[in-house]
Amino acid sequence: KLDRGIISDYDEIEKKIKDAITFKEEHDPITLFDNMDNVLSEDYRDPIPTGITGIDKVTKGGLAKGEVGLVIAPLGVGKTTFLTKVASSAFLSGKNVLQIFFEDKEEAIQRKHFSSLTQIPLSELGENKNMVLQKVKSVKDQHNNHLFLQKLPADGVTIQKIKNIIKKINSKGGTKVDVLVLDYIDCISMEKENAHSEEWSNEGKIMRAFEALIDEMNVVGWTATQGNRSSTSVEVVKTENMGGNLKKAQIAHFIMSIGKTLEQKDQKIATISILKNRMGDDGMIFKDCVFDNSKIHIDTDDVLTEKGFESQKQQQSIEARRKYLENVQKEKQNVTEISDDLG
Repeated sequence: KLDRGIISDYDEIEKKIKDAITFKEEHDPITLFDNMDNVLSEDYRDPIPTGITGIDKVTKGGLAKGEVGLVIAPLGVGKTTFLTKVASSAFLSGKNVLQIFFEDKEEAIQRKHFSSLTQIPLSELGENKNMVLQKVKSVKDQHNNHLFLQKLPADGVTIQKIKNIIKKINSKGGTKVDVLVLDYIDCISMEKENAHSEEWSNEGKIMRAFEALIDEMNVVGWTATQGNRSSTSVEVVKTENMGGNLKKAQIAHFIMSIGKTLEQKDQKIATISILKNRMGDDGMIFKDCVFDNSKIHIDTDDVLTEKGFESQKQQQSIEARRKYLENVQKEKQNVTEISDDLG
């Protein structure tokens, strides 16, 4: 059945095999001194870059296979922009990428990638069609790897379904998926036999199943989750601003957030915060970095520590209050002068 590609029977076959060899599922433990040369090498993780300088720097080059990255952002801020940028960068670095999405059409995601590749705004792709085609065809000719785009229904899709998609791709022509970009984890459903009556309780299980998928299929995993109401129009989005079950944050290896005030939205900038980072330091904040949804362009600027950011905000508040008091004093002085003149 596997040879004939009967995908619908994969789950049943896999379960039977696992039941038959349960005692062989666990890896044998290693000793402290196993494979020391590889452990101590600089590139033992073999990370795949995001193409965003600040993110790649704090993650020591990007995420590696078996690692999960989670992006927290409120509605409409740029989760899809970030994930599309990550998928595009991984593809340009020579990796095979599977980008799964639920809310956009295939054509919309294609257009986002074309804007990312050409830096021509989405609204101007049509009028620059020939230039876009020339650039995109040039990129296509330079790469033998693939960027797969898969739209799925927004209800009823399970981690097992995604696993089957990866297996199907891997079974064709020697192509193997290196990076899975899932836009986004909140759209995934539990398997019926494991579903809990409370959706909130299922979210942690789904994230755990996603991590297991990433490890089993040996891919890099990027996904996103919606921020709650308190994350809207907030410059620094924190873990407590994440919607749903906090277990999602416990499972991910790397967590970042995207925050935008109303002023930042107008200026096409954002504040990216590093909330959790098993590869290096966290608590870093990229303030007012370029975040252009129309070009799928993200460029980090100076980085602050979270403590430094709060100190800067406090200093700005003090400065604003000082200016306010100066203006009040000036107004009082003007009133006094006018009174003297009238007297």
